[in-house]
Amino acid sequence: MDQAMLVGAPVIGLNDSGGARIQEGIESLAGYAEIFQRNVNASGVISQLSVIMGPCVGGAVYSPALTDFTFMVKDSSYMFVTGQDRHQGGGHQGGGHQGGARWCQNTHFQVWSGCSVF
Repeated sequence: MDQAMLVGAPVIGLNDSGGARIQEGIESLAGYAEIFQRNVNASGVISQLSVIMGPCVGGAVYSPALTDFTFMVKDSSYMFVTGQDRHQGGGHQGGGHQGGARWCQNTHFQVWSGCSVF
């Protein structure tokens, strides 16, 4: 991201992540914080695109939410603020669930988020 900002190139993030493991502790939080800071610094300077290709959990959800456009793959992309295992009984419906590709397309979320479904 730093190099992209220097040369004015867009950043494209490909995401399919179970998020950080609890055993990784504070180091994973610091890593996510560095990425988020770069997202903020690049905002309005270069184009930032995210592609959600599978379930994304926890910190892996926030960076795509900060980018200019988010593309999601139908029937395989889901975004969870908390762990996916917390939503198993609800068929991908839970308090931390941000929705799958179709949900993002069919709700007001799509109007403000820049989320597109292919």
